Amino acid sequence: MVYRRFFIPFDWKTYFVVLLVLSLGVLTIYSAVYNPVHSNRTGLSLYMKQAIWIFLGMGIFWTAVFVDYRLFLRYAYVVYAVGVFLVVL
Repeated sequence: MVYRRFFIPFDWKTYFVVLLVLSLGVLTIYSAVYNPVHSNRTGLSLYMKQAIWIFLGMGIFWTAVFVDYRLFLRYAYVVYAVGVFLVVL
């Protein structure tokens, strides 16, 4: 169940501006790498890779929005220690 309290304080204008900028980025990459001669090659093109990362990022974003922030506070030191360990590694 999605509660209404999650959507009331959300800044929808900024969210849609970010979506617009992301869309323009994918469009720019598409126009830079488009080649009609080699359009049926195998593999993912750069703009499709960018779109996949955008969708994955949006999924992580919405997961973080709906998770209670106290859960992040509870595990903040663990996440910080793992991050420092990965930087040193």
